[in-house]
Amino acid sequence: MEFILRFDEALLAPKDKGTWVEMNFKSQAIKEWPSIDIPFDSPEFAVPDGYNVPQQVHITQGDYDGKAVIVSWVTISEPGSNVVLYGKSKEAYNLSAQGKFKNYTFYNYRSGYIHHCLLSELEHNTKYYYKIGTGEFAREFSFKTPPEVDADASYTFGIIGYLNLHLLWENWILPR
Repeated sequence: MEFILRFDEALLAPKDKGTWVEMNFKSQAIKEWPSIDIPFDSPEFAVPDGYNVPQQVHITQGDYDGKAVIVSWVTISEPGSNVVLYGKSKEAYNLSAQGKFKNYTFYNYRSGYIHHCLLSELEHNTKYYYKIGTGEFAREFSFKTPPEVDADASYTFGIIGYLNLHLLWENWILPR
């Protein structure tokens, strides 16, 4: 399966009081199957070994300006730590943020503990390292914040999504 999506669009946007400027947008999305960047059997997608190790770790842009990130993860057995340690140097985490967690029950299913933690007041175009979990089962990752918002700023990012909808279909919709 392969698809290509492209669009070009121009619109008028306010520049200042009484002045409008034409903004041109160009976008392109190319999907190749299977992915050539990260294969499904890559170690990045494997469930980590160890008791209550943070898994399903991902980040989301946390504000409109690109100066905040939400770190999310799941712990299976117990809530564990909600703290994210982070900084600009690997293994030198001089900042921390306290997150929150929740879990839910749906029929016979009980979710793991779903954590979300906002890292704010970040600098644009800067690489940050962060650590979640505790002790020998802590995990370390990194991300780079986007450049300052600008019509000509270039920013590359990836999107991965998987909702396990086949399980919903097989276990709840088909049997009825």
